[in-house]
Amino acid sequence: MNTIVAVLGVASAAGINAYAALLALGLSVRFELVPFRSKAALFFAQDWVLIAVGLLYLVEFIADKIPAVDHAWDAIHTLIRPIAGAAAAVAIVSGSGEGWVVLAALLGGATSLLFHTVKATGRVAVNAGTAGTLGWVVSLIEDAVAILGAVLALLWPVLALAALALIVPAATWLILRRRRRRRAAPA
Repeated sequence: MNTIVAVLGVASAAGINAYAALLALGLSVRFELVPFRSKAALFFAQDWVLIAVGLLYLVEFIADKIPAVDHAWDAIHTLIRPIAGAAAAVAIVSGSGEGWVVLAALLGGATSLLFHTVKATGRVAVNAGTAGTLGWVVSLIEDAVAILGAVLALLWPVLALAALALIVPAATWLILRRRRRRRAAPA
């Protein structure tokens, strides 16, 4: 169960910010905070990988705060984020048998693509609705969610599952409430 939560949590985070999720995974493996010791997991803990992912995270951190640039960045990452989610999932389950690795890769890639799609379309709506003035705020929230989500999923999977059980219904309620208000507002 913990492994599935770790796969889903890190893949979800990768769909929001691939480099933050991979950095969290690599650092967790490097400092032996997680039990993953496969070649795939150790790959993310190498110095050059941590440096490259860290630099890419810094580029994304800046690019994601600029309205026109963030849309182009998201378009490019429509392919990259699912691959990152699948790679992280493989690193988490490697050594558990070939069937699990394939299933984890598919689950990780699909989960990352789903979260990426929600993030990218949500960002378009935020930037359009606020003329780009709140995009950077939403981006900071996304960064925090990606980092905290990956860390929770890796280090405290049960806590990550509990947080998800609270966040998903709350977010759904807020979205439905907003839609009702929009429909009830006079034209």
